[in-house]
Amino acid sequence: PPPPEPAPLVHGSKWRCAWSKPQRALVQSQLIKLAAILGQCKDYLGQEDVGARASPAASTCSGEAAWIVNGISLLVGTAIEALAFLELIAVRSDMLGTAPCPPDALVRFAELTFRDLVCQPDARGVLQELMRGGVVACRQLHAKCPQLFSAKDLEVQEAYELLNVVLASLQNARASGSSSDIVRLSHLVQRPLRIL
Repeated sequence: PPPPEPAPLVHGSKWRCAWSKPQRALVQSQLIKLAAILGQCKDYLGQEDVGARASPAASTCSGEAAWIVNGISLLVGTAIEALAFLELIAVRSDMLGTAPCPPDALVRFAELTFRDLVCQPDARGVLQELMRGGVVACRQLHAKCPQLFSAKDLEVQEAYELLNVVLASLQNARASGSSSDIVRLSHLVQRPLRIL
């Protein structure tokens, strides 16, 4: 396989890019196939629950199997989304060093492993900081990673972005002395403030 992409330059962090784009694509395609198989297993176990049970032991066994399959499905789905997130980051890796994201968030992100992205709930906070810092477009994140980035996360991020635009516009309006722009911009601020 080809070597991984060069690591981005971010002050204070030591990046380790272990997977190349083709390797990420291969793993993701295999996980998607596994997710389809798990979906079939969930469907089968669901049909089995509807049918009559021969014994209470069969019901318990089927319930445990369904619980295990659901857990594995969640893990595989999160891994697929983590790979999608990494792909979105890889496209913009050249701007990581100059992103308006807090430097400590970039350092913490550089320290995360793929396992951390999939299994550690704390890692999601780092991912959300990257989203708030504008490293990745929030609409793409929610579309490709709905388990990692909820609709509420998207709404909050868009509110932050709108407030940043309004702040920059207010500064320009004050510099030019335009009171009508200030009034218009104050109305724009109301929705993001309600969200936050």
